[in-house]
Amino acid sequence: YEGKTFGLKSLFPNKAIGKHGELKEGENYDEESLQLMIPYSKAQVLSNIVSNIFEAKYVIDACAGIGGNTLGFLLNPKIRNVLAYESDRKRWIMLHNNLAEYDLVKITTAYNQNFAIGEDLHLLDLSVENPEKDTVVYFDPPWLAPGASVDKSNYLLTGIKVSGVTLEDWCRKLCHQQGYRGVILHLPRGYNLALPGQIIDDHSSIKARIIYYSLDTKIVQAIQNSL
Repeated sequence: YEGKTFGLKSLFPNKAIGKHGELKEGENYDEESLQLMIPYSKAQVLSNIVSNIFEAKYVIDACAGIGGNTLGFLLNPKIRNVLAYESDRKRWIMLHNNLAEYDLVKITTAYNQNFAIGEDLHLLDLSVENPEKDTVVYFDPPWLAPGASVDKSNYLLTGIKVSGVTLEDWCRKLCHQQGYRGVILHLPRGYNLALPGQIIDDHSSIKARIIYYSLDTKIVQAIQNSL
């Protein structure tokens, strides 16, 4: 990986490097995961939108990978807790190692399984009866079909599913049926999301389509004003 040291500094907050020793390939990252991560500066922007505009206290990271965005959410002092899901065993181990690197294990529950909404939601905050009202769900699903090489010509531009459910159906299920505060999706540029209504596109990235979805018109307006 050319420029690996520079790449690590742009993808992970600097305090990880050298805290318990240098981040190690195979333990904290691998070449493929570095190519798929967004820079930490962008993870911070998303985190600030979650806390300052959605005014959410909790986040569910539905496709956590090795934890780039999970760290961004957890290092925001306004976000109290995160549930992170990663089905790939190898990446889940790296995710757990990275959370440990930042001493964030106590305020994170990281599952080695496909994303699902169930009784584990109470783990966000045992003192809150309906934490979903203060929760944003973040989707950064795989952009490639299984076995495809990491190349933008191979990006999926429609029909991505998480746990066998389309992204459109997740938005409807989470916001319309279960009352979540909102959904954020990080998808390939040009992705066709068949979801009419309250979606806002963040056009700041030339490589990705970042979409915010909420039924709260005040949140929608605030996001539009911020972009």
